[in-house]
Amino acid sequence: MNILITGADGFIGRALSARLLSDRACFPGAATGAHLTLLDRDFSSPPTEGRVRLVAGDITDSRTLEDALTAQVDCVFHLASLPGGAAEVNVAQGLKVNVQATLALLELLRLQRRPPKLIFASTIAVYGAPLPEVIDEHTAAQPTLTYGAHKLVGEILIADYSRRGFIDGRVVRLPGI
Repeated sequence: MNILITGADGFIGRALSARLLSDRACFPGAATGAHLTLLDRDFSSPPTEGRVRLVAGDITDSRTLEDALTAQVDCVFHLASLPGGAAEVNVAQGLKVNVQATLALLELLRLQRRPPKLIFASTIAVYGAPLPEVIDEHTAAQPTLTYGAHKLVGEILIADYSRRGFIDGRVVRLPGI
């Protein structure tokens, strides 16, 4: 199995890659050719296992994304983002990272031989503020911040690419961390 993690050096990315590498069910051995590709701008303390390939670069750079996807991937954890306050202050950079890079990633995944599974880290910010007392499948998304709007755009794109069979998408709306 070939797995790509974008935003791999972030809080969630580091924990996820450590968990995947410790789970022998995910990586039964080097003979299977299974590996983990980690994509981030830089790495503070990267894993050094032979099953790991590091791609250091900006996710908004098409060459970096293409480098991360040189082989067919079976699963992508798309965690890279310009979060809340930073996206609010720098709208242009937020659009590049949160919307345009997500679309570029989806387009590269669409061109693969087999549709990969994609897990997208979204946010409860899609519901706006203040949060309703109860959130369920009928709660309308009404972002009040740029970051929430960007993540909602990503969710819509993932739903459409999944509907068309280009990917097998999943969205996880995480609370603030």
